[in-house]
Amino acid sequence: MSISAIFLDRDGTLVADYPDDDWAKVTSLDIFSDTVPALQNIPSRYTLFIVTNQYLIGENIISYDTFSKLHKDFIAQLKQANVKIEQTYFCPHARDIDCQCHKPSIGMIEQCLLNYDVDLSKSYFIGDSESDITLANTIGCQSIAVRDYQADVVPTHYADNVELAISYIINGESSDA
Repeated sequence: MSISAIFLDRDGTLVADYPDDDWAKVTSLDIFSDTVPALQNIPSRYTLFIVTNQYLIGENIISYDTFSKLHKDFIAQLKQANVKIEQTYFCPHARDIDCQCHKPSIGMIEQCLLNYDVDLSKSYFIGDSESDITLANTIGCQSIAVRDYQADVVPTHYADNVELAISYIINGESSDA
């Protein structure tokens, strides 16, 4: 039986993003205040996945170990708040590498589909960048642009934050529209 998914970008969507060189100094992820309450409100019929570009690893700005520690701590905080992230998919490649997993390429979603029977037509992708929205539109799920999204690629919906994006999913409409 297929599942409905909510694919979540991480940096800039669920947690603060920083200028690339500042990431080397980050010791813990700054979770946006709306992230945990929003994720706690997601109905159990949705399975949550994080899909994130982490080119900072491939460009030697942070190490894989640093990424892993930051991300594991973040997932542990979510778990403590009773939020289950089923799986995280990340691309560690530098931006100048021609890989199939760096968003907006579909490689991370293809990997997910090898492991999970996801009905993309009943799924959502929440992100803050053009690559997130392009990926969502390419794979045929609904795209929700959040935060300060400014790009030419048109999402299915805009929301000021993740809380309003989840409200849109649950209610079929958002109070910010």
